[in-house]
Amino acid sequence: MPVTVKRISKTTWGLSALLVIAFAGASFQYYRTYGTSRVEAPETTPAKETVRLFFPSNSERLSSKVLDLQGSQSEKMRGEIIIGELKKEKAIPGKTRLLDLAFGEDGTLYANLSREFVEDRPKSPNEIAMVYSLVNSLVSGFKNSKRVQLLVEGRALPTVDGTVYTYLPLEFNNDLVEE
Repeated sequence: MPVTVKRISKTTWGLSALLVIAFAGASFQYYRTYGTSRVEAPETTPAKETVRLFFPSNSERLSSKVLDLQGSQSEKMRGEIIIGELKKEKAIPGKTRLLDLAFGEDGTLYANLSREFVEDRPKSPNEIAMVYSLVNSLVSGFKNSKRVQLLVEGRALPTVDGTVYTYLPLEFNNDLVEE
């Protein structure tokens, strides 16, 4: 009889050890998947921000419209949305792409555009409206920007078509905006 008791004890001990290991493994897996103190933050809708876009009107001046943007968008995405809206308004050439955006510490926004921006060369009054539609809209669209340096394929151009000097950064032009 003592031999049987020892066998039952070893079997019981082995089964108990297996159960403890299985329970520990299941607990570890549960903790790794769900955590014990995970607190879910309440879902919040990102705040919308209002941006004014500027585009040429019939009178060689710039009209404006309001565009609501999500506050959680990246700067590049925000710039692409502004460029897209300006293309819809025919303020800039339709194939223009925003290649990159960079921000200087002095408040200068560097907007690197594709070569299509200068390929469809507008006549002088349209060039002024095109350039300042872009500059005014970008300054309005980014809180910390005070001026815009237009780049085409990474290079500053002296002018798009001979009227507006674009080699240096341009500031918001309120004189062209309709009242």
